[in-house]
Amino acid sequence: MFAYPCPACSHTLLAPADRAGHKTACPNCLTRLTVPHPDGEPTGVFGSAPCCVEPPPPAATDAPPDTVLNPERVRLSPAGPG
Repeated sequence: MFAYPCPACSHTLLAPADRAGHKTACPNCLTRLTVPHPDGEPTGVFGSAPCCVEPPPPAATDAPPDTVLNPERVRLSPAGPG
């Protein structure tokens, strides 16, 4: 077992070394966190992304921006035979 502080409230938490990298919650403030490695090494399981990695660009759509569904611009025709 090793001790580590909650990053939100500094409450001291205990965990066995084999739980490093797993998700848990602080019993004091209920913040979701990842159990750190006892030696301070990154676990690679749930760690945060490295500082130099940029997030992927937003997903492109096939439709031009003026045809994207906008509830205020949608005209509904009456249902049933006309």
